[in-house]
Amino acid sequence: MGMQDKIFVGDRPQTPEDYLKQFALSMGWSAAAFSRNRRQGALPVSSRGPKTLKELAPAAQMFKPRFCEGAVQRDWTTTDIEQIVSKSNWSWDEEASPSEDIRVYSMSRSMTKEQKKATPGAVNAAELLKQLRNTLHKESLELSIPYLSFHRICWSVLRSIHEHCRPTLRNMFGGGYMERENQLPFVVGYIFMAASNTQTLSGLLGAKKSDEVTSKLLSEAATAMDECITTVGKQCCDMLERLNFRFIDGMDDEVEKEGDKDKNENN
Repeated sequence: MGMQDKIFVGDRPQTPEDYLKQFALSMGWSAAAFSRNRRQGALPVSSRGPKTLKELAPAAQMFKPRFCEGAVQRDWTTTDIEQIVSKSNWSWDEEASPSEDIRVYSMSRSMTKEQKKATPGAVNAAELLKQLRNTLHKESLELSIPYLSFHRICWSVLRSIHEHCRPTLRNMFGGGYMERENQLPFVVGYIFMAASNTQTLSGLLGAKKSDEVTSKLLSEAATAMDECITTVGKQCCDMLERLNFRFIDGMDDEVEKEGDKDKNENN
């Protein structure tokens, strides 16, 4: 789970060159690799490493050392709990909640006004424990997401794209473009590089066999991706809907509007 604007490093990519740059940054290469004055050579590696999912559920993580790692700490001060609760990404949406018994929570990137105003000792112990209880309840959703299942699905998508694009990849980059299956993510970089003016990313991707710039691999990958969306896309939605996630798209809105229109005409 994460916000869409956290997918990219900087602005949303617009061109194949931008796609390739985003790929390299996501794989752990430094932004200095794309500076205008950089000397040719191997790409500099970022000290932060590849982009990965960050641990969520900060309040629940507070108890991880105690129950999962055998930590000796058993006591928590009011300040400790208050600091953890203030880190929660979830807030109660009063307008969307139909009643006190049925509450709707939303995820936010920034702290709420209440969190910003909170200071040590601002609430009593009973209120703080209530907040902690509610926070742990909300975070249970984050912890129930089947991340490993999604990881396997993503890997199967990469495998399908590779199989579909393999002949063209060999023609453009030679037979040594990939040696092991754990290098499947690099196929994405090769697809972007084929459509850009970049000839090689030393230390990351091998060189093109020619100066040709073509979107052929992008088209082939799109075909494979469309097929995957039809199958594994529904599988992912079904998995999340079992956790009470509801997906709404433009088609749903149009169907709902048409239904309301028909009702009005019949009346």
